[in-house]
Amino acid sequence: MAGEVVKKKGGRPKGTGGYQQLSGLLAKAFDKSISKAGGIERVSELVAAEIEARPLEALKVIGSFIPRNINVDMAVSPSDSLAEALANVQAVMLSNNAAKVIDAEPVDDE
Repeated sequence: MAGEVVKKKGGRPKGTGGYQQLSGLLAKAFDKSISKAGGIERVSELVAAEIEARPLEALKVIGSFIPRNINVDMAVSPSDSLAEALANVQAVMLSNNAAKVIDAEPVDDE
């Protein structure tokens, strides 16, 4: 038994880092805020009303939550509706997130 090496586990346990704790607290606070505002349906009504009242400002705020690595190149004419524009953005995001297939040839290690 004297020659047996026992390794100590170092570092923090999984999920206890500062960022994980902060994101957990923020998620709980966000959930509580939605309940106090009247639930998810009420929040969606508020967001829809804000988009209708001030579309450019609302889209700037919504855009701040979208990852920056998404490239959206499209033209929107004044006749397009907001719903059509958002549907176009969603289509571009879905195509960017689609699984990318890489052609590969098997290599024989002989």
